[in-house]
Amino acid sequence: MKAFPIVWVRAALQTALASHPVFAAGDRERLARLEPLFEELRLAPRAVVFHKGDPGDALYVIGSGGVSILHDVVGEPIERVRDLAAGDLFGEMEVLERSRRTFSARAAQPTVVFRIAAEPFLEFLAANRPVEMALRALTIQRRTSRLHAVLAPATRREPRIRVDLAVWLALLDGRSHRAHLEDLSPGGACLSGVPDTWLEGVPVVFTLGTAGRPDLLPVRARVCWRRGDVAGLAFGDSGADRRRVEQALVELLAAPR
Repeated sequence: MKAFPIVWVRAALQTALASHPVFAAGDRERLARLEPLFEELRLAPRAVVFHKGDPGDALYVIGSGGVSILHDVVGEPIERVRDLAAGDLFGEMEVLERSRRTFSARAAQPTVVFRIAAEPFLEFLAANRPVEMALRALTIQRRTSRLHAVLAPATRREPRIRVDLAVWLALLDGRSHRAHLEDLSPGGACLSGVPDTWLEGVPVVFTLGTAGRPDLLPVRARVCWRRGDVAGLAFGDSGADRRRVEQALVELLAAPR
């Protein structure tokens, strides 16, 4: 992704902290001392910030780009809980509660985030009670939508099932291409590490397989979108295709990782 000058990066962090309502009532001097403790992370599209179940060991602030908070568990439908943009913070609930991550977080595009470890941030909150109160109020607002994402059924007509498995693509020209299957449904799939020729709008024909089952799923699809080396595919609508996808899902989810 594009490299930004250090001065610009630090200014983005300062702007995000100064403009966010949570920090509005905070002590400016203490906030300035907190800034050097943030670590800068540069993320490619779909890069994982943290997984569900990871320790809640840090708070994050978005400097540029965007992050999606997801119910993103292998074998279950993917649900988007919230989309966040530059200036937003996330990961606060598990820091405050000293708990493990309830959801996953992924970069939605080329993104810069700033990470601060839980302990120095909690020390800052202990000395800035108005900031702590504002942050706890934010977690209460967000908890309702998080609970809805856990309890509600998939919002898509064809819910995407998280797979997260290395696969092989047998291409029409005889080549075998290594890729990673992110998710799959009867309506389509998302793969990372796709061939360079898979551009938006292009029809693709290949066989998706694993080390133990190279001929698992014949695919005819169209590339709906592409971001970096990640592409979304749309399948056909025939009943036979749907049955093959459903059978393939059963085998993929049972495959060793």
